[in-house]
Amino acid sequence: MEHLQGPEGAPTHRDASHLLSQAGATTVERPGDRRTHATSVAAVGLLWGLWAGAYWATAGARWEGLITAALQVVALVALIALVVHRERRVRTVPRGVRRTAMVGALCTGLLFLVAAFPTVDRGAGGLPAALAIAVGVAAPAVWAAARVARAPR
Repeated sequence: MEHLQGPEGAPTHRDASHLLSQAGATTVERPGDRRTHATSVAAVGLLWGLWAGAYWATAGARWEGLITAALQVVALVALIALVVHRERRVRTVPRGVRRTAMVGALCTGLLFLVAAFPTVDRGAGGLPAALAIAVGVAAPAVWAAARVARAPR
């Protein structure tokens, strides 16, 4: 650009358009932020899946109430640790990450509620059913994490 100022000292329309197009193409995304978000979403999904599988597998156990309470405390502490770790590590939220992560986490949470609903006959099917529940509950968040990691930069 030969000149950046019009007759009154302001940029011309053409210069302003060029500068805006350059600014729109610039990204402030840090290279590791997308990976950190993807890892965080996958870890949350896997944690919920393990929690659902363990909850299903412990049905009818002698200390079922105590085991369930311990699972809840461990899961809550792990979820808080994951969120705190992610928030400390990332500086930017790349485009589309929030929406994709939210959809994956919400679907995982809904599947967890269905798996842990009190009227469901927990424990039916034994360990294979518990593993299937764990994988099924974790799948949406892991899918969302894969989308976040593969998104164009």
